[in-house]
Amino acid sequence: MSKQLIKGIHHLSLRCKDLEKYNETVHFYRDILGLEVFKEFEMNGSPVMMLNSGGGCIEVFADARIDMPTGIVQHFALKTDDVEACVEATQKAGYKITDMPTDYVIKDKKADYPIKFAFCVGPVGEILEFFCEKQ
Repeated sequence: MSKQLIKGIHHLSLRCKDLEKYNETVHFYRDILGLEVFKEFEMNGSPVMMLNSGGGCIEVFADARIDMPTGIVQHFALKTDDVEACVEATQKAGYKITDMPTDYVIKDKKADYPIKFAFCVGPVGEILEFFCEKQ
């Protein structure tokens, strides 16, 4: 096997159609889910914010007028110790929960991998998973 070149995920990107949707998205990740602002800057005259998720950043762009690529990510997962609290905060803020908290055991070839997860739809239509590794 060759040397591992990748050290982890630095960030994922969400593009918002306008400033109103940008503000809602920043509010969701910063104020509802509690992610801290890592970087805040402008690109092509529009605001951009990077929020630290603890294992990488979520980068939010206000201007989605740039042509979008054809590939998409089906969903992304945020690691948490409290799936229920994430769901409660998300529901309280009016966002749709598509899968309620579920305990599950992934039957890995080496050892069982117990998890708890839930899914919601975020401000710009992104599918977000709250993911907890259980001991």
